[in-house]
Amino acid sequence: MKEPGFTNLTGVELGGVQGVQVVIGLGFTTAATATDVDVALADAVQAARCTWSDVAEIATLDSRRRHPALARLDIPLRFHSAALLASVRVSHPSAVVEQATGTASVAEAAALASSGARELLVPKRCTARVCTAVARIGGPV
Repeated sequence: MKEPGFTNLTGVELGGVQGVQVVIGLGFTTAATATDVDVALADAVQAARCTWSDVAEIATLDSRRRHPALARLDIPLRFHSAALLASVRVSHPSAVVEQATGTASVAEAAALASSGARELLVPKRCTARVCTAVARIGGPV
């Protein structure tokens, strides 16, 4: 059975708050695989205590537009420039990420920029290759 939001993610049982729309900010290395991204996104949905139908979009850096790790996603994607993301104030900026991408934050800044919120519902969470952060649309601004 197909899990909403993905063509290849199964077995995720999530109970959540219906009607809350969220944006998941997504940052990842060039070495990240589709499975790496799927697992990190599933973890973010679970941490936000929402369901896949509550995810309005996934936001990331525009230089990742054609990355194969995004190929299986069927949730709308929004791509932001490094300059826009660099203008967003975040709690956990990274000098390493800034050196690699031109912005000190991708996941946090993308979630905040796309949602219009100024606070994250779920702070940045990282695996070895993927970082996520979740913001509620219409959340604290």
